[in-house]
Amino acid sequence: MLVTKLLSLCLFAPVALASLQGPFRFSQLTTHVQQAPPPGFNHTFQQRYWVDLSRYRAGSPVLFVDAADKPGETAVQAVKHGIVEHIADAVSAAIVILEQRYYGQSYVTPNLTVANLQFLNTEEALADIAYFSSNFPYEAHAGLNSSIRPGGTPWIAYGSWVSGSKAAFMRKLYPDNIWGAIASSAPLMAVENVWQYLEAIRLRADPLCVQVITTVVGEVDDEIEQAGFDEHGEIIMTPMLLYYRDLFNLTREKTVRDFMNQVATPLGLWQRRSWDPSQEDHSAWEYFCNNLTWSIALSDPDSFSQGSSPVMESEQYSQFKRQSISNYAHYIRHYLAVGHQKNPSQTTESLHTHSHDPVSIKGEIRRNRTESQKTDLGQVWRLWYWQACTEWGYFSTAEPAPLPAMLSRSLNLYYLTEVCRFAFDYHRQLILPLLPAADDYRVPVERINKYGNVTIASPRLFFVNGELDPWLDVTSHSPLAGDLRESTGDGLLLRSHGYGSETSALPRLEDEPTEIMLAHQKEIDIVKSWVAKWKGSAQFNEL
Repeated sequence: MLVTKLLSLCLFAPVALASLQGPFRFSQLTTHVQQAPPPGFNHTFQQRYWVDLSRYRAGSPVLFVDAADKPGETAVQAVKHGIVEHIADAVSAAIVILEQRYYGQSYVTPNLTVANLQFLNTEEALADIAYFSSNFPYEAHAGLNSSIRPGGTPWIAYGSWVSGSKAAFMRKLYPDNIWGAIASSAPLMAVENVWQYLEAIRLRADPLCVQVITTVVGEVDDEIEQAGFDEHGEIIMTPMLLYYRDLFNLTREKTVRDFMNQVATPLGLWQRRSWDPSQEDHSAWEYFCNNLTWSIALSDPDSFSQGSSPVMESEQYSQFKRQSISNYAHYIRHYLAVGHQKNPSQTTESLHTHSHDPVSIKGEIRRNRTESQKTDLGQVWRLWYWQACTEWGYFSTAEPAPLPAMLSRSLNLYYLTEVCRFAFDYHRQLILPLLPAADDYRVPVERINKYGNVTIASPRLFFVNGELDPWLDVTSHSPLAGDLRESTGDGLLLRSHGYGSETSALPRLEDEPTEIMLAHQKEIDIVKSWVAKWKGSAQFNEL
């Protein structure tokens, strides 16, 4: 497309946010995969982006950040308080943030019906980045010329979580556009049932906290196993299960599975742990565990028999179970009433809820299925669920027996994927060829895994992961990758940290924990070396 045409289709309403300017709007193609969108769809949509040119000078690189499954403003805030700013300082880079199609205000369609969501997928989103970078509207920004586009300037992608996945995929699929990429805590393997997420928590969290969780779940599951099913296939709500439900103050949950799904809500707090106190909920997991372990000592059921009578053994273990259930129920009552506490030192006025929490959304859909049929643009929960149901998966059941379960075993894969059937009504709207019938729904994860899975590799592609990350098994440091990263030297595993640990950064790197500081310095050095290699090449001659 001619630059003049691009400029005529770009809308500009910049608002200063530190050195980042934007959002600007770029005229993006509705589809890159099809020759043209079906009748009734616009050929283009307005995609938002932000730029920081405060350091940039001709010949310097562009650091590219994809906002992935969050509004662009979220990525802007992350860049302001993260390692990207430090890397940009080191190499005099421009920073460009692109909002993913459908998310934030990069609306592709006027609503989020199944038909209108057909263009929300990773393949189209990756092609967006290639098209955007190749046609970057430099004339809209003072002091720029065509040399800032790939081919004249090295574009280096940095991303965490799905943004990191896309950075890695871009480096492999579009090497002419992305000269190098750093992927942090990036899931590379899509899997329908990622039970390893919970197993990672069980193996790495505080043992006493884990014992309380597995004890409570085990007690309720024992009752569930004896309860049986009604004519609708629902677990019968026995008097004991009714007692547990009311104890946890989950009376609005009409089924046992919905009740136990809500009990599992706090498990997601593990991945929000951070060394950086400025990060929201950085200590929420510790607050959760402190509540669960109050007035309890670590106990091994087998040890109760040592030096005690069978009666005493029973009494001791029963007391442990009673206190565990009481503590967990107290936390859930508090959690669902006013939200979890961001910092144990704060008062209850600082507690908050998460309106887009996936478990809460699923509960609403189960209680009132008409909620799942709403398709206006305000139903932003539909976006990631659509991607989960149609390509990524990441529904997590309990660990397989005989491993202790952090999650009720009643929450099987069929239950967890109900949102796909309720929200997107596959048995009537099979508009995508890979979508199976509703009754035997399976996520077509091959749409993601075709990009290379956990063994994906490319020159100038570097991975950073944390050993405490619950997503580790689907990243480049997955056990399925063996010692690949050690042998190739294209990865760094942080031994004392978890999910996205090195994305945050302090103004002075030397004030950070040693392992984080060293990781940040390595990332800076790597990008410097990539830029030097670019400058030593007349053009792309080593892809």
